Amino acid sequence: MTTLNQTIQVPMPATKPPAPKIDISKLNEIELRTLRQNDPFMYHSIPSIHTAQLHLRDIDHSQLLASSSSSSSSSNDNPNMVSRKTIFSTECDMHTLIEELLNLGEEEFEAYARES
Repeated sequence: MTTLNQTIQVPMPATKPPAPKIDISKLNEIELRTLRQNDPFMYHSIPSIHTAQLHLRDIDHSQLLASSSSSSSSSNDNPNMVSRKTIFSTECDMHTLIEELLNLGEEEFEAYARES
């Protein structure tokens, strides 16, 4: 029986490279759809898209683009610049769900209850 006593060292980068960023104010609807297909992590890193997914809402790309192009910032913290996330949750937080249910009107609550 042969025993291997060999150590292999794998060089690791000293720092993590910066996450890619995208300015969503410069995108159009077609580019958003393409981004969804080609880079889903970047697409779902857009806060309004991620929030809509968590709340099971339809995503209106035209509304997203209108709000991003109308919000401009003079500081260095541009709200339209989105960093690509490498991990994100697709589960709705229970507190968010309860808060949303409490904010529903009676008719909306009954409609939600019938759908569930």
